[in-house]
Amino acid sequence: MAATAKEEMLEEHAATLKTLTETNAMMAADCKRLNAEVIKLTAENATLKASGGGGTANGGGGGGPNREKNSAGTWCPTKKDERGRIFFKNNQDCATCGRKTTHLPRFCPSLPANKKRKREALEKQLKELGD
Repeated sequence: MAATAKEEMLEEHAATLKTLTETNAMMAADCKRLNAEVIKLTAENATLKASGGGGTANGGGGGGPNREKNSAGTWCPTKKDERGRIFFKNNQDCATCGRKTTHLPRFCPSLPANKKRKREALEKQLKELGD
């Protein structure tokens, strides 16, 4: 009877070892695949940063001088006009007003604060013209 119990215990341990070995092999394969993906994404990230792109998949990578995020969160080149206002160099899709435009999202004329500022500037210009 003791010999049968010992054999059953050995069989259970052997089955457990087999399961653990298979699980370990699957996890090692997953680690290898994920490491290869990390290496690939790191290389893509370095290429994007070198070319002045977003730097990461979610549009990070930093703005620095002459760069601002558009409505989609991607860093884009900017320029200043003669009055010192900042604009995108290329047209962007504005999520606020829905137009293709060069204004920065925070300066969109459709934002309530910017509507008020624009109205005040127009009133000031009218007043100056009237004087």
